[in-house]
Amino acid sequence: MAGIQTSPKTRSLTGARLVPSLLLAAAIALMAASPAGASVGPLAPAAAEHSGAPQAEERFGGDRWTRIIGGTEALPGSWPSQAALLNSSQPDPNLAQFCGGTLIAASWVLTAAHCVDFLISPSQLNVAIGINDLNAVTPADRKPVSLIEIHPDWDEDTFEWDFALLRLQTESGQPTTDLITPAEAGETAGGKPARIAGWGCTLQVSKEDCGPSGGYPSKLREAEVQFVADSNCGSGTSYGSSFEPVMMICAGIYPAGGKDTCFGDSGGPVTASVEGRRVLAGITSWGTEPCGIPNYPGVFARVTSGLDWIYETMGLEPGGEITPASRDFGSRRVTAGPSATSAFTLTSTGTAPLTIPSGGIRLSGTNPRQFFIKGGTCRRDGTESLPAGDSCTVQVGFDPTTAGKKSARLAISTSAGPVTADLSGTGMAARFSRVSLYPRKKTIRSGNRLRMKVRVKNSGTAPGWATVRLRSKAPSKVRVPSRIKVQVPAGTARTKSFRARTVRCKKGKVRVVARVGDRKSASVLRLRCL
Repeated sequence: MAGIQTSPKTRSLTGARLVPSLLLAAAIALMAASPAGASVGPLAPAAAEHSGAPQAEERFGGDRWTRIIGGTEALPGSWPSQAALLNSSQPDPNLAQFCGGTLIAASWVLTAAHCVDFLISPSQLNVAIGINDLNAVTPADRKPVSLIEIHPDWDEDTFEWDFALLRLQTESGQPTTDLITPAEAGETAGGKPARIAGWGCTLQVSKEDCGPSGGYPSKLREAEVQFVADSNCGSGTSYGSSFEPVMMICAGIYPAGGKDTCFGDSGGPVTASVEGRRVLAGITSWGTEPCGIPNYPGVFARVTSGLDWIYETMGLEPGGEITPASRDFGSRRVTAGPSATSAFTLTSTGTAPLTIPSGGIRLSGTNPRQFFIKGGTCRRDGTESLPAGDSCTVQVGFDPTTAGKKSARLAISTSAGPVTADLSGTGMAARFSRVSLYPRKKTIRSGNRLRMKVRVKNSGTAPGWATVRLRSKAPSKVRVPSRIKVQVPAGTARTKSFRARTVRCKKGKVRVVARVGDRKSASVLRLRCL
């Protein structure tokens, strides 16, 4: 990064992104050069009472910090959530604008921490939302701010956690822009399309030269760019270790350059495209001077890293509920195969989106393997985010492998904590508890065909076919079928007849054995040869 100067993309008296150490000197020089009658407003007395780091009047002034490089004029109404941060003491909105922002809720604007960390009071700030031409802003468009909240981990040296929230005194009727969710973060991968907008410098010049060169148009400008891979943005030929991918993201034309946010665009949006809608993926934060040079795309605060703080600050909390809270799948035969599935609906009941991490849907409890998950609209192979009020489904079925009562739990990990539903069912199986062979004793003659019976008792909970295996201990004398099948309802016994045949007569006894599982019975046949 030799020879490259990095600085925030905010508007100052010089109309350039300034590193903090240069702000005071630049402000003094520009105030001395300001036209007669120009005023920084009532911020000066307040600042005079606070010595040290740049005060409000050092960042407010007649020139902006950041504008879009390589872009085009935005159509009126194409950025309805775009916010212009204005010095409340400067009546001329074109001179009052110094940063951008995005309306994310009726009363909340998301911007960059470095845009407002110098302010002494929210009264120093107005916000105009949904405007295109700064010269057309009316007093009614300038909404006062009641609260400024800066991310607690904001670091003005490294520009990490460059987030701030502004609460408006009155709600805005303009449309809001959705924040990107963790499930949509893949849309910010390198090469994915992005859009930037702002009233910042349009020239690839130094911060000192942008204002005198007429680089600050009053109408909103936009550009289509691409997100840049973290590996490129953090490489040795780009920002190196100054780029922190956990809380930063890059966008521009890489490596060629030529399109970028610039001095005056700070706090404004970079948006991603998700199923045809624009979502806020980043907050314009910092970059190089001049802007848009090769290998150095714009750097933005990564919105997904700040979601928890944003929602908490706005008083929004995620919540989740699953219905039904329990499901009894009833009785199912062990050999019947999987049951039809039942749908469980997960609803985001809170005021913030509900996030389900990858792998967050699972079965637990006593007999989880007796149940199965198959399908549904809730995503299982990646992160899922449900906006407040939305829902998705999980399909669960019952597939018992053994008899008896089974229980498990459908457990879903969410940003609001675990959400569970109880599962139960009964596995049914036939249990053949007794087999009997008749007659018990029988005297037969040579060549006789003997009618015999086998009786099987099913003590199980499901009907079944009992396979009775028969064996003659003297097959040369008496032959019997090797096996016969008997259908037996649950809780009953059934009898089936079969025939034995004398092969050759030789006095003596022949034992015939019937067996079902580990149960067996025997009959003794006495042969009397005639």
